[in-house]
Amino acid sequence: GGGEGGEEETDGAGGGGEKDEAFRQACLNALVLVFVFITGCIAVSVFYVLQPFLHALLWAILTGTVLYPLKHRCTQQISSWLDNLDDRGIPLSVGITLSPFFFLNGASVLLDRAVVAFWKPFLTIAFGGGVLFVGYFFNAPLR
Repeated sequence: GGGEGGEEETDGAGGGGEKDEAFRQACLNALVLVFVFITGCIAVSVFYVLQPFLHALLWAILTGTVLYPLKHRCTQQISSWLDNLDDRGIPLSVGITLSPFFFLNGASVLLDRAVVAFWKPFLTIAFGGGVLFVGYFFNAPLR
């Protein structure tokens, strides 16, 4: 027996395995190139079919990607506002009438939180701006 001990049998060429692997790689490369070529042809064909509608499709995609998140946020805010009115027992007409005051109250609370959180930069900017204004005012040439 010539196949005992885990030895591999080789053909007489002494390197046929490498040739088989190279041939296999060449076939795979050829198949991939054919696939890429066919896919490219299909893509060009689809482009020519959709070309009359391409401008409208691009605008639809652009506005959809921009406007959908904005619409979603607005819907959430309005729903939250309506739920808040309902929880407080405020009629819709009164809520609409008082909404500017609610907005100003919310904005002042946010401004208050920002000033409390960042009082050092605000004070630095205010003081620096005041110093620059006074320096400019007293050093301005008289006309």
